[in-house]
Amino acid sequence: MNKNKIDSIVLEIKKQLQYENISFSHATNPNEVSEINIKDQVSGDNIYAYCSYDFSDVWLVGFGFWHGHYECAAKCNLVRVRRLIRGIIAGDLCHVECLDKDGKRWFTGIYFPYEIPETLSKNIVKLRRTIFGVKAIEEAVDFLNTMRLRICIGPGRLKENTKKIVREMI
Repeated sequence: MNKNKIDSIVLEIKKQLQYENISFSHATNPNEVSEINIKDQVSGDNIYAYCSYDFSDVWLVGFGFWHGHYECAAKCNLVRVRRLIRGIIAGDLCHVECLDKDGKRWFTGIYFPYEIPETLSKNIVKLRRTIFGVKAIEEAVDFLNTMRLRICIGPGRLKENTKKIVREMI
């Protein structure tokens, strides 16, 4: 693949992600992995993606201690990945770590900024939320209020309603 083609692909990715501070590591042959790095200069946060040689397929996206696999080469998957990365950059989504009393990380995920993970083990005492470009925030887990919120919402509808309900409560 020639340099002009790579430059046009890089420009198109920057345009689609609506962010300028993106670096690229382009593979020199089709058997290697190309990499996209999106870094915030202030906080040092980094979003990364591992892609095919020509950036046409995304295999993995990561932010903080979380990463997701996107092996499917379908066009809809590329749209999902772009939407995910744009959401993280815009602050509409954040990385949440569930920590025990010793600070050990039990699981992580990508959630709305005020969303409560659906499954919380009894040993989880705090959540650490990282919003791209903002210092991480730690918050204690209040199981009583978490359960009240879930009963109010009803099972299976937590993700779609949490953002709206929490905003109304604040």
